[in-house]
Amino acid sequence: MPESAYPNSPYHFVPLPESGVDRQAAPPHDRFQTTSGRLVVRLRTLSPLFIGRGGEKEQDQEQQYLLTSAGRLVIPGSSLKGMIRSTFEAVSQSCLRLYKGEYRTRTPQNYVVPAAHLPQVTQEKGVSGCQDPANLCLACRVFGMVAGGRNHLGQVAIGEARPEDPDLQPARGFSIIPLMQPRPHHRAFYVLPPNQRIGRKFYFHGSQVRTSNHARKKCLDRVIPKDATFRFVISLTNLDKGALDILVYSLLLESTMAHRLGQRKAAGLGSVQLQLAEADLFPDPVARFKSWKGGEHHLTGEALTSWITEIYQRLAPNMGLPHLKALRAILRFPDPINRRYPSTDWFGQNPRVPLAPLDQNLPQTLPSFEPWSVPIPTVSASGKAGQATTRAPTPIRPEELPPVEATVTFNPGSQKWKVQFQLDGKPKSVEIKDGGWLGNRLEEIRKQVAKKRSVTLTVRVQRDGNNFTILGLG
Repeated sequence: MPESAYPNSPYHFVPLPESGVDRQAAPPHDRFQTTSGRLVVRLRTLSPLFIGRGGEKEQDQEQQYLLTSAGRLVIPGSSLKGMIRSTFEAVSQSCLRLYKGEYRTRTPQNYVVPAAHLPQVTQEKGVSGCQDPANLCLACRVFGMVAGGRNHLGQVAIGEARPEDPDLQPARGFSIIPLMQPRPHHRAFYVLPPNQRIGRKFYFHGSQVRTSNHARKKCLDRVIPKDATFRFVISLTNLDKGALDILVYSLLLESTMAHRLGQRKAAGLGSVQLQLAEADLFPDPVARFKSWKGGEHHLTGEALTSWITEIYQRLAPNMGLPHLKALRAILRFPDPINRRYPSTDWFGQNPRVPLAPLDQNLPQTLPSFEPWSVPIPTVSASGKAGQATTRAPTPIRPEELPPVEATVTFNPGSQKWKVQFQLDGKPKSVEIKDGGWLGNRLEEIRKQVAKKRSVTLTVRVQRDGNNFTILGLG
């Protein structure tokens, strides 16, 4: 490592495909092909987790509030989808979904990326975000694409994650270190030698949660505590074997790796690990409708472990590629280095100092198959709390419906969103006060409703008995 390299930045970059992005037409949704089904996924927090309930305006406020649903802890499907898709994009060497030729920060500042810092490929194989449903990278085919009215509904739908312990309570919040905005103009950090190419930004796990009494601190009212476990469902439609293999790897990673989720990752929050609890696969979905449980493969226990191991064996020949080595080094958990940003003055005094190179020699491993248990406090006959014991989690099997078209209105008086849709030929409606289910399109939809009184959106719906929950946009 050169002496001038900065050794402990909170982030680093996964290299882009030097040969460009491979694209093809999206699969149709009007017929069954290849594999459909669902994956039941468990999530464990390895550090406190914070997902705010507001948009950009709240991010600028000193006090920030944890997202909850009906007073209970929940991790929205949109947050999970963003985390999983980012990893999938890196593993599959897909497009830079949000890149359109320049980089834009939350403040009105744009930075054009010099052509010399992009892979030298043809326009058809360039790394910019996909625009045409007839010509999509693997990630846009699997997770969907929205581009100027030319949209593609993806092949996966990800529901919200609910606690396996229904009595799980948030932990008291704290103040964290002030974080800088991205500095893409400090190109010594944002390009990678030897060919001086930009990459995909991922955050290290860091060695500790960094709190602070700084005047510019952000105060988190509450957080999801460490060692909490959640469960969610991923619905699959028409995934071929290659896409399903990459999806499973993007979920489980390796035993030496973990995901980053939520806000304030550079301060040490948001380290999580995923594990498959069960898989229901229909390699021939048509057979499912011809006979009772026809063509269904229900995998748990040793059968599920064997299926995952076979996937990793198929992927093994590619695990030594540069982008996967980089991802393995960045997402290593636990991280042996105490990460922190340089000071503001440092950037001005060291305009040419690059990031320290990544460790390229970490060995590949299988994911961890060790089962997790949920800590449950015991209560004695006298009513006093005793030492925590563990029990197997109660399976939670929420039913997520296929994405449906809905009419959305907003009532300024009650400050509630009304979502109306058809199910089995009958009208259904859900009223929601929190607009967080609209994600980063909240303000855009508000403006549309103000002009038209209502808008038509594709939404994801979860049914729990006679109750319905809107998970997010389809």
